[in-house]
Amino acid sequence: MRVTLKWLEKYVEIEESAQEIADMLTLQGLEVSECIPVRPRLEGVITSRIVSLEPHPSSQGLWVCRMETGEQNCTVLCGAQNVAVGDCVPLAVPGTSMPDGKVIEAATLHGIVSEGMLCSELELKLSEDNSGIMKLPADTSPGLEIGRALALEDDVLDVEVTPNRPDCTSVIGIAREVAGFTGQKMDLPVKNDLPLLTGEGVPFSVEILDPEDCPRYTARLLENVERTPGRDLSG
Repeated sequence: MRVTLKWLEKYVEIEESAQEIADMLTLQGLEVSECIPVRPRLEGVITSRIVSLEPHPSSQGLWVCRMETGEQNCTVLCGAQNVAVGDCVPLAVPGTSMPDGKVIEAATLHGIVSEGMLCSELELKLSEDNSGIMKLPADTSPGLEIGRALALEDDVLDVEVTPNRPDCTSVIGIAREVAGFTGQKMDLPVKNDLPLLTGEGVPFSVEILDPEDCPRYTARLLENVERTPGRDLSG
């Protein structure tokens, strides 16, 4: 089965690298046949903030955007109408190879140099939304790689689960193994908040006749359950 490192991190804190986790699982008898890095093709796309925005002096509908990129400011021309001062947006710097193969270059339009391109979600292949420039969270720091800023980088572990380990045929099962050999505590997001049915008014009861061999027995009452014929899967 395949499981991603970020998926495991929903249930257990992981400080080790993906390869280290893969090696540990293999030593535990759960061979990891592959550790596959998932890296979006977004190298060269960084987070940037619009610090000033002015109409192009000779090209209607075009904005001259002054961008903060963490190290130094740059100027980018943009035709999208959903941008505003203070927005944090993705910026493809010159030399960036976009997911569609297009290479971004600096360009001059009517005497103003554009040092990159502000990107929509569609241009980054993150969604089909091409309605305007992608907006990042307001507290995003300029100068970060977009994959890191959006937590897009991940690793896939391909675990060869043997027939005698059905407990590891789920993400929680693999996370339990990881918690065991790393010494971390499992964090199960699913909580049982069902109230205990005790006291007067409970329409059924359970009597334990042999407490020594059966120290605990649990039961739950389900009402208004409709019985219907099952689907015929033989065809």
